[in-house]
Amino acid sequence: MTLKGFYQEVLRKLDDDFWDEKVNAKVLENRIADFVRRLGVEILVADEVQHLRRRANEAGEVTDRLKVFLDRGVVPLVLVGDEDSVPFFGANGKLAARLGRPLELAPLKRVRSDAKVFKQFCVNIDTLLVSSGVFAVASGLDDSDVLDALLTVSSGHVGRVARLVGLAASEAALRGADGIEAYDLSRATREFAIGAGWLTDDPFSRKAS
Repeated sequence: MTLKGFYQEVLRKLDDDFWDEKVNAKVLENRIADFVRRLGVEILVADEVQHLRRRANEAGEVTDRLKVFLDRGVVPLVLVGDEDSVPFFGANGKLAARLGRPLELAPLKRVRSDAKVFKQFCVNIDTLLVSSGVFAVASGLDDSDVLDALLTVSSGHVGRVARLVGLAASEAALRGADGIEAYDLSRATREFAIGAGWLTDDPFSRKAS
């Protein structure tokens, strides 16, 4: 995105009624500084930073202003991205030098300690789907076969689990089901995960048959 677009998106998130006003980027930057101070904003999180890794002038301008943000102390920044963001930070050494030590969230593995964390994450999603009123009953995401299949599809990336379960939940809700079934997870895997290159086979097909 452009620098102005980046600033406008921040102001929109801060509920600025004039976030799309036709003013220059410097004015928008000063308004952000004013907003975060008045609203007591403690941190600004920018996701999908890997999209800034291209060499377009607009992307370079955004990264330059991020450095200014840090130098001015406008607000602490957390920059989030996937594995494709590594080249971005490597190519922007001056920005990386202003950031703290990176936190890398490695995918969970098939070991006991990681399996416990993975299961609890899936249980929490299941519980949230019920407590928020999406479904009347739990979907059994803690079933051993389902957990194994979710781990296979996601390769241990919990973000992928959330995405897959979200798609499956939408499908189940549309057909009026009480909860997510193996069919829904299988369909989400076949129609999204495989197409996204996460894997080549559907481990839920046995349960969906």
